[in-house]
Amino acid sequence: KQKNNTSGSIFNFSPDYGTIHNIASLYSMAGEYENAIYFYGNALNISPNSIITFFEMLNLKMTICDWETYDKVRKS
Repeated sequence: KQKNNTSGSIFNFSPDYGTIHNIASLYSMAGEYENAIYFYGNALNISPNSIITFFEMLNLKMTICDWETYDKVRKS
């Protein structure tokens, strides 16, 4: 039987920025853009000044025509 930690995950570690960024990249390469955007967002929560992650997420949002946060991003 698996034991869950307090976050509900079956993993016993907290992924760092690089791990989360790599997961996002894998989803992106697999064409699962919404999952990739989710993980890029999580990576940005850990490292908000990562320009590479920011532009990779922005590129995917443009790919799927997600303009929901465009004005906010444009002003920053």
